[in-house]
Amino acid sequence: MTPDAQILAAIIIFIIAYVYAMVLATAILKYNIHYTCMVNSPRPLHTRGQNYYIAGHKGPQPNCLVTFWNLTHIVMYTVLGILCPDILPEIFMMGILFELYEKKKYECHDLLDIVYNGLGLAIGYGMHLTFCT
Repeated sequence: MTPDAQILAAIIIFIIAYVYAMVLATAILKYNIHYTCMVNSPRPLHTRGQNYYIAGHKGPQPNCLVTFWNLTHIVMYTVLGILCPDILPEIFMMGILFELYEKKKYECHDLLDIVYNGLGLAIGYGMHLTFCT
């Protein structure tokens, strides 16, 4: 895929993710898997905003290392790493800017999402090198 096509793909994926996270999941999909803890932490974490679950549900924080939402970050950024290998730094920066937006606008951020985004990009890039070249 050309760099221009990769930019377009990334923009489309980010728009879909934004609509899903800020509109669909908060309005339609309340009180289900979105509030599930996938991996517990032995100690409380203090990386999430007060409105981490923007719809008002309190969920499995603060002793949850990986929530369903964190897992969606890993999956989305894995896809981006596979499809957009030439613009990984730009994608990573967009993820950081989105987390800052979530913090400022909604107080629904999780600072660990930046780590999970990077992990997803690394997995995706590795898969791209393994299967697409």
